[in-house]
Amino acid sequence: MRLPLLVLGCFGALAGAAEPSFQPLLDPQLTQWEKWLGPVHRAYDVPGYVRGAKPKDDPVLGLNNDPLKVFTTRQLDGETVLHITGQVFGALTTLKSYDNFHLRTEQRWGDRRWEPRTQTVRDNGILIFCVGEHGAQAKFWKRSQELQVQEGDIGDYWPLAGAMADIPYRTGDPVRKRAYDPAAKPIAADNRVWHGTDYHEKPFGEWNTIECFALNGDAVFRLNGKTVNVILNSRYREKGSTVDVPLKSGQIQVQSEAAECEYRLTNRGGSGVIAMKLNQKTGVNVVGCLMVDENMDMMALTVAGKMIRVDMQTISKSSRNTSGVYIVKGDDVASISRCPKEEEDEEFEGDEAPTLELE
Repeated sequence: MRLPLLVLGCFGALAGAAEPSFQPLLDPQLTQWEKWLGPVHRAYDVPGYVRGAKPKDDPVLGLNNDPLKVFTTRQLDGETVLHITGQVFGALTTLKSYDNFHLRTEQRWGDRRWEPRTQTVRDNGILIFCVGEHGAQAKFWKRSQELQVQEGDIGDYWPLAGAMADIPYRTGDPVRKRAYDPAAKPIAADNRVWHGTDYHEKPFGEWNTIECFALNGDAVFRLNGKTVNVILNSRYREKGSTVDVPLKSGQIQVQSEAAECEYRLTNRGGSGVIAMKLNQKTGVNVVGCLMVDENMDMMALTVAGKMIRVDMQTISKSSRNTSGVYIVKGDDVASISRCPKEEEDEEFEGDEAPTLELE
């Protein structure tokens, strides 16, 4: 299976086809994006902008109304670069929605900072699975899952407007109260989860490579080739509700958040990443893909009606371009799913996973 690149400027959906889709989106006129800007901070004037009686009553600039040129492009070494001044909070939003994708871009900071964040670290963000109305979060952003782009904290998770997810994280740090830990069990999170310890941000002014792999409502955040956060079972709840609603697809937003920032392509026309070798021996079709860790089990349903439970600790880690391991022979797998680890069964002995015949 080849995973097409979704580069900031080039987007594609995951598919089992031999050739990936590849759609360039970043052009000088930003023709495949729309702009949304919230209220203007009272430290700045905009001709014709009528304020409310109180700051909370100030109106939004709204859709495709960008009098201060917050979102523009420029040419750098023959390449289109997205430039964000950050002066007004808001977002650049893709016109299309995406579910399964690989996003890859490079980002760096500019010098300018704006009220109300002139004395704090520079901040921005990439929002995935964006749905609903513009401005659902504080008049600025859609309901979504955020890959935070902030000095010292690229890859932190922030849920916006009722979003939530399961994340393997540890607690105990008085400052970083919840921090991603691949060895921890996934826990429901409806607030910030800090990035993990394998963190390698580049110095100010240099380009950082940021990636997001999204698959069936799960996502992996990566910074400069290292995984810094993982979210599982993306979902949301309406205010006051206890009902989980899946949040697995949507638009993508790039924030403006009081700091000057730039994004660019990491390459032109990438052909994607081969995730698995497919041949007659392994089978030519991919049934499904899951993001798992050693604290989970996987359930596989075969065409013959057998249910097989596999402990992820028994599956060795391999490179991307691998043929995999056998979990069942003499039968075809029809579907797979992730599930909590099974409690120890003292009556079961042997190396083979137990099976359940379905009559």
